[in-house]
Amino acid sequence: MSVTYFISMNGEEKYDFDTVKFNEDIEEKYPGVTAEVRGGLYDIRWENYSGKYQFELSMHKSRCTFAIDYFNSSDRLQDFAKFIIWLRGYFPKDKEVILCNEDYSASLVLIGDVSVNDIKKRLE
Repeated sequence: MSVTYFISMNGEEKYDFDTVKFNEDIEEKYPGVTAEVRGGLYDIRWENYSGKYQFELSMHKSRCTFAIDYFNSSDRLQDFAKFIIWLRGYFPKDKEVILCNEDYSASLVLIGDVSVNDIKKRLE
């Protein structure tokens, strides 16, 4: 995947994201993930190249947006769609969360009943 995808709370400027819980959860779900805090707009980065899933994931310093720079697995579209749904779960259910690619040509509102197939259609 060479296109960056964003998962973002629409209209939010700052969110009290629980990075400690997220770090614990991502390590449990994707063993071998590494986390790095660095400067810049996207100041936390998680990477995993050691297991079934390979990905590069960053979080905006506002804690309102994830950027997925890379994702790969043996069933890439299916697994990537599930990864997106999993990430969406870290934002409040009552907030509008948008999935879009870097040029905004493929966007989708991630609401409660969005399915893996809905997301796969946007990723294709």
